[in-house]
Amino acid sequence: MKTLFKSVALITTFSIITRALGLLLKIYISREISAEALGTYQIAISAFGLFLVFLSSGLPLIISKKTSSSPKSTGSVVYAGFLISTFACLLICIFVAFFPNIFDTIFGQKESTITLMFLLPAVVGTAIYVAFRGAFWGQKDFFTLGLIEFIEQVIRIVICLILFNISLPISGQNIVALSLSVACICSSIVGIIIYYKKGNRIDRKLTSFKPLIKESLPITFVRTISNVVAFGVSLIVPLFLIRSGTPKNVAISEFGIATGMVMPLITIAGTIIGSISTALIPEISNINNNRSDYQIKSAISASMLICTIITPIFIAFGNEIGLFLYNSKEAGKMLVYSSAMIIPLGLSQITTSVLNGTGKEKVSMIIYLLSSIFLFASIILLPKYIGIYSLIVGLNLSAIFTLIINLIYIRKSLNKELFKTILLSLLSMIIPTIIGRLTYNIISIYFTLFFSLLFSIIITLLTLIMMLMVLGLIKRENLNLRHKFLKT
Repeated sequence: MKTLFKSVALITTFSIITRALGLLLKIYISREISAEALGTYQIAISAFGLFLVFLSSGLPLIISKKTSSSPKSTGSVVYAGFLISTFACLLICIFVAFFPNIFDTIFGQKESTITLMFLLPAVVGTAIYVAFRGAFWGQKDFFTLGLIEFIEQVIRIVICLILFNISLPISGQNIVALSLSVACICSSIVGIIIYYKKGNRIDRKLTSFKPLIKESLPITFVRTISNVVAFGVSLIVPLFLIRSGTPKNVAISEFGIATGMVMPLITIAGTIIGSISTALIPEISNINNNRSDYQIKSAISASMLICTIITPIFIAFGNEIGLFLYNSKEAGKMLVYSSAMIIPLGLSQITTSVLNGTGKEKVSMIIYLLSSIFLFASIILLPKYIGIYSLIVGLNLSAIFTLIINLIYIRKSLNKELFKTILLSLLSMIIPTIIGRLTYNIISIYFTLFFSLLFSIIITLLTLIMMLMVLGLIKRENLNLRHKFLKT
């Protein structure tokens, strides 16, 4: 357990640092390019994400398992994985390069197709590194994995800063895509060098080729479905906004604000909740076991606490945060309305992890597909009434549906005390949100936006902590997270 805690702490540290750098980069990008250019990039990046599924969904997981169970087979497994991923990458690149008109039709514009072309080197870099990443994972070399991701983010930031500050005949969204491609290529090279420096080698035997394909295909298929849904959303939202009477450039701009500015902030809680899943869920072997039940309730309670801390900040100061970070009133407005999603998204994420951890991966996938019905219904039927906010409503309904069905499936591990905790957490946010907003309204008369925000957020958090302590949701002994984890 001590080793597991250290591994999780390492993963979490790198994840938070990398995520923070990524958020800062997105803020910088949003200030350098227009909302329409950001929307164009987001449409292209959704297709890019779909490509990555074919390259890096099932392969790293299976390679990690084989490497962990049989270290001597690492060389042949990595070689087989390398061949599979590079072949898939070749097919993707040929398809995009020789049939761009198909993507013009799918995207409804040529600009996103051009941006996708700039992202192709990133596809190549990912394909080259996939097998080596799986080997590091199997060897439990989490430091190397985190370090390479950190290096990639730093390189991307540096490239962005350079390219945006020199005169290049390239549009803003293509500069962003190019920076990602350069960063992926560089980080892949670094990863391969580290692989060899650690004494690992490649074994060119093909004994692992067929087993690797056979075992990775089902996982790839399942994860492809979820990414197809995400890709479909990126196409349908602008399309139905345009059909509802929104000008094309405005539709793409609003989509860019929602997905490129607002969602990265709304999903901040997911980074920490993901670490909770890494720490607790793999330990669950039997959902009827008392120890597993305790872990499940602990994971849900901790996730609720994280969402409870973040939600009041966005409700009270969403408008000002959008203005401060992105210089966009529309982003701030969307952030306020989207803050209602934080709790359903967070709890649906952790409960889905519980289902996966108890061997119900197929069930969680079916729930995800059913929940997508609410999302697609909203973004198809509601744009003429509420515009881009149909996406926010759809995501919220989808998360709520997922959460309800997940709770039904894991109800045997729950109790009234857990639901009481969730209810009290919801109630605890009311007073801090009001006090925080009133504080900002007063001090913003005399101080700058930055200082007013900072001071008001501190007051909100202090008030929230007091409320949580009064309601018994935070106790002094709970503050020692390492002790609580080891005890669990």
